[in-house]
Amino acid sequence: MLEVIFSFDDGHKLDLKVAELLKAYKMPGIFFIPNTCQLTEEEISSIAKDFEIGGHTYSHPEDIKRLPQELIEIEVGDNKDWLENFTNYKLRWFAYPSGRHNEIVRQVVKDAGFKFARTTLVNCSKQLSEQDPFKIETTIHFRDDRKEYYGRTWLNQARDFINTAITENKKVNYLFHFFGHSLEIEKNNSWDELEILLKDLKYLAENNKLKKYKILTNSND
Repeated sequence: MLEVIFSFDDGHKLDLKVAELLKAYKMPGIFFIPNTCQLTEEEISSIAKDFEIGGHTYSHPEDIKRLPQELIEIEVGDNKDWLENFTNYKLRWFAYPSGRHNEIVRQVVKDAGFKFARTTLVNCSKQLSEQDPFKIETTIHFRDDRKEYYGRTWLNQARDFINTAITENKKVNYLFHFFGHSLEIEKNNSWDELEILLKDLKYLAENNKLKKYKILTNSND
């Protein structure tokens, strides 16, 4: 069985457009938001009605590993406290800014109460239970210049993953985690490609070949 989740980082205004798309295609998503984002508190609360909110530090430092531990704790803790004011649940997910982390950063995130922390590594389709919960890898990053794609577009890479999972081994449970930044999608003019992927996944879901990762929202009981 295939399972799917989307995640988007940084809290750009265009995340509102992403949220509309995901909602239209009934796909689950996590929005990782720093305090220094473009979204207002009201907009974050609106997104939280349909999607999960994740931590992404207070100020999105360029390399959080270089900070002293006490500042790492502030970056992680203050962000979590702030975001939880807009949700009715304790945040489960955290995304390392630019994917940078080390043992100290991971321990701070764990001690803050997060259950999962996402990296920026790609080409992984393992279930969460098969991964280190504080080194969660992804399947596809929405940009074509990833060297891991060997010159292929991200959309072709994503479709290859999906087709392989469907045709080669139906007994394996795959988790496809697609992530990116709404500003990147805008700059690279990739909105059409994103919608093509969403249509593919909607078709699979309607034909019982895809399930959706269970997210937490303000609408959950």
